[in-house]
Amino acid sequence: MSIAKKLRRLAPLSYVTARPSAELDIGRKITLSPGYFPTNPSFVDTGLGRLVCIRGVNYRLADDLSLTPIFTAGDRYHSVNRFVLLDGHEVVRALPELDAAFEGAEDVRLFAFDGGLWGACSRPISGAGLNCEMLLMKINDDLCGARAIPLASPYGFRQEKNWSPFVHEGAVHFIYSFEPLVVLRCDPTSGRLEFVDPQWAQYPSSSFTFLICGSASGVQAGNRQLFIVHRRSVRLPRLRRIYVHRCATLDPSLRTLSFGPYFVVGGAEIQFVAGMGLGDEVIRLSYGRMDRFAVLAEFDRRHFLDTFVPHAGDR
Repeated sequence: MSIAKKLRRLAPLSYVTARPSAELDIGRKITLSPGYFPTNPSFVDTGLGRLVCIRGVNYRLADDLSLTPIFTAGDRYHSVNRFVLLDGHEVVRALPELDAAFEGAEDVRLFAFDGGLWGACSRPISGAGLNCEMLLMKINDDLCGARAIPLASPYGFRQEKNWSPFVHEGAVHFIYSFEPLVVLRCDPTSGRLEFVDPQWAQYPSSSFTFLICGSASGVQAGNRQLFIVHRRSVRLPRLRRIYVHRCATLDPSLRTLSFGPYFVVGGAEIQFVAGMGLGDEVIRLSYGRMDRFAVLAEFDRRHFLDTFVPHAGDR
């Protein structure tokens, strides 16, 4: 990566603070092996309760510009996942079969489609260093397992992550890239992908900087799809690396994005929003903090939409 590109990736950005009306430490709802810490939770509401996936990681981060990992179990990155059903704040069922099905997966995004439950995630390829593949996971109706459907990189990259799944007109889609915009339509049976706009297939690999990356799965908000995206930044004067987020809306043609202002949840630190849900009165975001905590936060719906979401008046 060029020096100019590195400087752009870490440039300080202006942001505002989103303050939750309520928070729940859902990392305390699961048990992890010694040396693993909860982070980056995702969720989807079901008829059985709120299905939550919490990632467990085997390192801690130095709180500085380098974010040097210090391994706390083993000597290489490894992720586990813990699934539970919540009724309000209480766990009503642990789901070890799903834990096993998602072994090694990173930053699962849960979503509902066609009457079923699904997940999208990245998983390291064994023995391939930093190489990662994307998977679409069909969760069994009884929550006792899942089927993995590999998703090929549309541009031949060996490391893929942070695809944002959403459902549009009865079909599974992904935002592959936000800048430049690339949207993929997916056959959930075979994993076959096609570009919504065939011209996107012509982009050279140098087009993608991935400065802005997908976070939570998209949700329907009025006639648009609502997303949360994240970007790395630096907080002055201590040169602490942080993640900032912003909302993005995708128009019904799936060809035009609008962005809201950058924000952090509660305070400036490493944060990753992996889940989002819209209720009648609240918006819920599930996020990880410093790869050591997993939190479910609630915000007043109207205030959040008016403050952070472009075209909020259309909702």
